[in-house]
Amino acid sequence: MSCARRGFKVAVVLSVFLLTTTRDAAAQALMPVSWLLRASASASDGGGTTSDNPPDNVQGAVFGSFSQSATATSPQGAARGSALMDVRLAADNTLPGGDMLYIHGGAGAQILAQGATSAFGSSAGTLTVDVSQPITLSETAFTTGLQTFGNYEFRIYRSNGTVLHSVVFQPSTNFSNQLINLPPDRYAFSMSGSRGFNAGTSAGAGGVVEFKLVPEPASLCSIAACVGAAQLLRRRRH
Repeated sequence: MSCARRGFKVAVVLSVFLLTTTRDAAAQALMPVSWLLRASASASDGGGTTSDNPPDNVQGAVFGSFSQSATATSPQGAARGSALMDVRLAADNTLPGGDMLYIHGGAGAQILAQGATSAFGSSAGTLTVDVSQPITLSETAFTTGLQTFGNYEFRIYRSNGTVLHSVVFQPSTNFSNQLINLPPDRYAFSMSGSRGFNAGTSAGAGGVVEFKLVPEPASLCSIAACVGAAQLLRRRRH
């Protein structure tokens, strides 16, 4: 086997190794500790009040997709309250859209017929994770309800209870590629909010945050260097 061919194979093997190492690092970027999701809803009319308060959805140190929802329709069917909390965490950027973490919270209050007196929905979700090495996340956030006026908020808490980052959802909230640096620590990714009628009319509120793991520049440079070396060796063979 020629030196050029051996060099090419070594470069390819090293490139694959670095890609695998980067993936392994991503797999340990956000290690789940616990999940807590809750939702409640109520609705009232001339016939009284209906409430829905399902048990909290509590999970342990697992990756996955978990949700909690609640829906209540008033006794005479004039009003409806609803709420949802949906949280998803993957070991790497393999969720739809290439995300690692997805959180969606929302609530609504609907007037279905005359006689509705009130409707309400609220939801909250907290995902606690451990970060063992410095990482950078790229955040996307947008509002999902037309009557979201600070009704929903997302926060990242440090282990000491201080807030590292927050998003208060407004009608204009819509951004992407905001970088957030997380040094090693335990963090709580938390979203909560609620919605009732808006000046006597139906209303909905909510927000979404999505996070992608940003590869370390050093890893990208190393991979690029290996690929470049492999291409150079291939050219020398010809």
